Amino acid sequence: MPRRLAEGEGVDGLESASILLTASAILNAFTSATRSMTLSEISRASGLAKSTVHRVAARLVDIGALDKRDDYYSIGMGMFALGALSAEMTLREIAMPHLEALHMRTGQTVHLAVLRGRSVIYLEKLRAPGAHRSPSAIGGDMPAHATAVGKVLLAAEPDTALDLWFETRLAAVTPRTITDPRRLRTEVDTVRAQGFAVEREEAAVGLACIAAPIRVHGSTVAALSVAFPASSDESRVRDPLRATATNISRSVTEHCREGRLVID
Repeated sequence: MPRRLAEGEGVDGLESASILLTASAILNAFTSATRSMTLSEISRASGLAKSTVHRVAARLVDIGALDKRDDYYSIGMGMFALGALSAEMTLREIAMPHLEALHMRTGQTVHLAVLRGRSVIYLEKLRAPGAHRSPSAIGGDMPAHATAVGKVLLAAEPDTALDLWFETRLAAVTPRTITDPRRLRTEVDTVRAQGFAVEREEAAVGLACIAAPIRVHGSTVAALSVAFPASSDESRVRDPLRATATNISRSVTEHCREGRLVID
């Protein structure tokens, strides 16, 4: 059982804010590619001293935020339990029957994602058998400008928020990733006009994606996409994708109670 910390208990007298920042750095060191790490690996990934990681990680194990087996640490079930209470997980649960139907109908990989900062976070991924290997993973992130779901979500952002995106050159994920801010602005304007986004080999060589928004009361809250071989035409999956996005939007809206998502 995770131990409840005593009131005011800290780490070597560090201020609470400092402890929280340190704990956040440790937890954020874990990724979909590095789910289990030693203290030395966490120290390198977080930029924190190994002694600091050792002290704070021990407290995180106490409260269930981290698990420790032998010399390896991983994200604990306490974090999973808290994450399951988020609005995003409620949205995912509501959307799942629609995602599965789209996955079966198209025979392609299906994603559900949200925007967080300059990245998209994948809430769900239903991978097609034998599909081209993609860099996306449930709970993982990708640069928003390199993905179709990201472009859909950026298109819903106000221009004042997007201005920050267009000030500096963007990082390339593949040779075809849009890195010119002016080209990205044009791409976003196109997405706004047509209501969906397409990218070809911008996130992964050999892979293309088409995405549509999930809207609740007129606001885009997530994006849905279908991934397919870059040599294929997206028109075959466009209509099923957009119809599914509309159905998910309707289902999510129906589950809104006083501004909150609720599963009956």
